[in-house]
Amino acid sequence: MSLLLVGPIPPEEGGTSSGGVARHVWGLATALAARGHDVALLADNLPAERPSPVRHSGLKLYGVEPAARALANPFAWQPATWRRSVAAGRHLGPGWPLAAVLPRLAAYRRVLAAERPRLVHVQHLGQRFAFAHFAGGGGPLVATVQSVTSFADGPGADPRAAALIGRSAALARNLFHVSEFVRQAFVARFRAPAGGRRSWVLPNPSDAARFRPIPRAEARARLGLPADRPVALFVGALIPLKGAGVLLEAVAKLGGAGSPVTAVLVGDGPERGRLEALGRDLGLGEVVRFEGLRAEADLADYYSAADVFVLPSAAEGFSLAFVEATLCGCPVLGCAESLDELLAGRDIGWRVPAGDPARLAEALGAAIARPWDHDAIRARGLDFSWERRIADFEAAYEAIAPSTTSPPC
Repeated sequence: MSLLLVGPIPPEEGGTSSGGVARHVWGLATALAARGHDVALLADNLPAERPSPVRHSGLKLYGVEPAARALANPFAWQPATWRRSVAAGRHLGPGWPLAAVLPRLAAYRRVLAAERPRLVHVQHLGQRFAFAHFAGGGGPLVATVQSVTSFADGPGADPRAAALIGRSAALARNLFHVSEFVRQAFVARFRAPAGGRRSWVLPNPSDAARFRPIPRAEARARLGLPADRPVALFVGALIPLKGAGVLLEAVAKLGGAGSPVTAVLVGDGPERGRLEALGRDLGLGEVVRFEGLRAEADLADYYSAADVFVLPSAAEGFSLAFVEATLCGCPVLGCAESLDELLAGRDIGWRVPAGDPARLAEALGAAIARPWDHDAIRARGLDFSWERRIADFEAAYEAIAPSTTSPPC
């Protein structure tokens, strides 16, 4: 099947931003290519100076910015592109003048005309969906809904982003949801378009070969972590939603109770300065380490070095970091309701109330004190590996864009 995927890619592959969605997009693209599909990837976080397209890891890689700035793009001068750009600008809403919409829409049209994919798969129902929908060309369009935070009400909600997703939802006829939790929240919020909508629950898989258990002493030695103190690991963006400050407060409570724990935070973001100040105010000193962004290839060491992985965010669509941790045999603690779909009654970790440092400290202390079956944790992680899950994506693609090849007579 010929496929065009649209989304970000990791820094290791040339992208300018990181995160679970980028790792998911790259994993999906390369897993499909390895299965013999003709895969092109339109990345919206490639720098403008990057050549496009290029052959990379068995797929064809385009960048939105390089394509948008190509002066030879004939689609930028076509009347149809102008008409579609006006419609896309109305859909995108305030802040998207025609001068910003036109070159990007022309870039999408150029790639779609070059590839003529049987199916187009975009991440999220925001800008990417709008550009792919109004560009036209290619086969049916499917979008993955990665989280509820972009459309849920509450503190920090962005009403303009939610309004855009609502407008896109009224057009979307095929959706992937990363968890049943996300699917139910989406259905409760948005009405299906006229003619109906089909949806699938497809959790984010991970690479079981890259994320694998490493002997703890070896991993800690490589990372310079103490061999004789428990380690609680956080991997994620340092933003208010992720709740890293709750973890620091829980670690401080354990230390005050005579049970010191080293907190290791992998990631970066606008909250870093505040979190570093909070660590100082709590007297954590060297008990907390801010590692900044790390390459995906380094994460297996961090997961393997940790006694427990902790992600205190109240809302996660289906965190890839939880899957990565379990693939490395590391038990998990979290607060998001979607975590229950990974736990599924297995003895691999616990869900605790969000925003409660005392309850998190209690659970963290208990998780560190008890023995875990690391092989069983790894086995649960394998349920969400690309090797076991890629066929689910292929089946959904085939349902959306069935093969027209007739069987031989």
